[in-house]
Amino acid sequence: MLAQLEPIVLHSADLPAGWTGTPYAKDPSSAADSADMAACIGVTNTATDKAFEANSDSFTLGDVTISSSASSYTSQSDIDTDTALLSSPKVAPCYEQQVRKILARSLPAKATISAMSFTVTPGPANGLANVVGTLTGTATVTYSGRKIVFYPTMVFLTGTLLEVEVDAMSIGTPVPADTMSTLVAAVSARAAAVTGAAAV
Repeated sequence: MLAQLEPIVLHSADLPAGWTGTPYAKDPSSAADSADMAACIGVTNTATDKAFEANSDSFTLGDVTISSSASSYTSQSDIDTDTALLSSPKVAPCYEQQVRKILARSLPAKATISAMSFTVTPGPANGLANVVGTLTGTATVTYSGRKIVFYPTMVFLTGTLLEVEVDAMSIGTPVPADTMSTLVAAVSARAAAVTGAAAV
């Protein structure tokens, strides 16, 4: 049930003072983006099997924004498929392709993407067993004669019939590692406490 997913995601109490939360707003292109990503990698689009989804606010401090989501699925094979694809060499270039498309929708008309690079590291991180992969990267945008560097980070976690993401984006400098580690640890602990039977 959705009520079991909502406590997993980030809440204002997880963040130090000074962060501002903005309610989640669904991107109308998200379903198409998920389908395109799956087609690019060459795997089944498991997003269509989501039973429930909970999303946190987007929390912002200066040029850093952090958010999270938790989704329950109807089949554990969906979780296994998504976990396995993190080891695929296609993930990073396909994500780059998707980010280029997303930026093209949101950037000013005269802005150009001058450089982009992403790395996906499968497996646990920071001693958290339910972390199954981490994506980091940079995207450099040139606008009005100056370069702006974006630093996205995505941490993927799983459980029984459960997938969780903690996503961050910063401008100018990478997301502070200590901040990201603390927030991922909080979400990880709550995700580990949810069983498949409770999530669906």
